[in-house]
Amino acid sequence: MSIELAKSDFVDKVQRLHEIEYGDFKRKVGQYLSSFESSLNEADRRSHADFFGEVRARVIYSPDGNIDQTRRWLIRRVTKI
Repeated sequence: MSIELAKSDFVDKVQRLHEIEYGDFKRKVGQYLSSFESSLNEADRRSHADFFGEVRARVIYSPDGNIDQTRRWLIRRVTKI
């Protein structure tokens, strides 16, 4: 899958995600992120490894717990790759 199509699919899923609990939100984002990453070819995965690490750190491993703020950051961040 092209990176542009994968980005679009990821953003669409994140925008449609409306969980109440942050734990549920981060689990689904983690699933979507893994799917996004695995849809890319090896060269794209390697060249965007920093992006995937940054997102995992911010959303999954060290979250602030604010779903709306995290969603906005995530969508802004993915559009920059």
